[in-house]
Amino acid sequence: MSTRFPAPGAAPLNGWRIGVDARRRRPGGATGVAVYAQVLSETLRTLGARIEPVRDTETDRGRASRWIAAGRRAPRLLRDETGPDGRLWTGEDLFREAQVHFNVYGRLLPVRCDDPPAVMHWSYPLPLRLLGARNVYTIHDAIPLDRPELTGVDSGRHRRLLARVAEAADRIFTVSEDSREALVRRLGVPGDFVINTYQAPPQPPAASAAVGGPLPSGLVPGGYFLFWGSVEPRKNLERLVAAHRLSGASRPLVVAGPDGWRAGGLARALDAPGVLRLPWLDRPALAALICQARAALFPSLAEGFGLPAVEAMAAGVPLLTSDRGALAEVAADGALTVDPHDIVAMAAAIAALASDDALCGRLREAGRTRAATFSPAAYGRRLTSAYLGLVGQTAG
Repeated sequence: MSTRFPAPGAAPLNGWRIGVDARRRRPGGATGVAVYAQVLSETLRTLGARIEPVRDTETDRGRASRWIAAGRRAPRLLRDETGPDGRLWTGEDLFREAQVHFNVYGRLLPVRCDDPPAVMHWSYPLPLRLLGARNVYTIHDAIPLDRPELTGVDSGRHRRLLARVAEAADRIFTVSEDSREALVRRLGVPGDFVINTYQAPPQPPAASAAVGGPLPSGLVPGGYFLFWGSVEPRKNLERLVAAHRLSGASRPLVVAGPDGWRAGGLARALDAPGVLRLPWLDRPALAALICQARAALFPSLAEGFGLPAVEAMAAGVPLLTSDRGALAEVAADGALTVDPHDIVAMAAAIAALASDDALCGRLREAGRTRAATFSPAAYGRRLTSAYLGLVGQTAG
């Protein structure tokens, strides 16, 4: 057996070298995928693994130069830039060039390095493959294939990309049973080839600090409903705003998060009485907003996992969410669930959350219990099992 895969010990992945792509945060805050990669890396470190980030370096090359560079068929060499925090691999314009390479050739861009890690974990279906390593890809959902009208992703290109990823992968990870089943069906792969590890929320600041943190002007603890996440049609915000208005609730609806795909089309709906629109907030400010909400409202039309739902339950905040797909799976009996298309039912649920303290108390306890399924420790156990399965090992 390769010495790059030490036998499980006190730390089950002790000594394993695992690469994780580390793309830059977009302006306005980290995407859900960036948060996933961050929590993945942090969890693997607690399991004893040595994380080796793979990054690109900025260039001022124009579009034509990038297309010329992407036309080279030879594997790209990653540079070893080991520093005080450990090994770091970099490639010039790597991630954009890989996308262009796929557009030109319809295949993944091969990359190499002099001493590859045991596993390269791509946190998103990037068109890249590291030679000499076990390549694992996280595909978060099949929404661009099953519900293309809800995303800005080119569904035809995405389908071709996922087919190439499935051919190159040693395993595919995903974040819910709903997503796993959809990917198995769409990719035509064996059921055990796609592994559901779920995911864990990012660690919030200390609960006491979050609860006592400052709120935006005009908000008081327990005095508002909260949605947070990217503003886009998939989040069902038009119906949520209509349901909030129909409910007659006096507490405002706070919508916090950056503009996403087609956010402009939602501007009129969000510019309504009783709705407060906030931009992206840093993590401490968002944690304070979450912990002091009367309830979290997240009736999204489609999700691969639904991180805000888990964050709400973990914080002991009553949650209203969708009664189908990954959200119903993740929330289970820890939330109040509704048909996301039924504005009247949603309004009745919001009215109940506004007036029924006993209901909110039950949801707080049920949510905390359910959120334990997605704790860092539980996530670590699922990751350990998945990684050891790559090389036929079992936890001792």
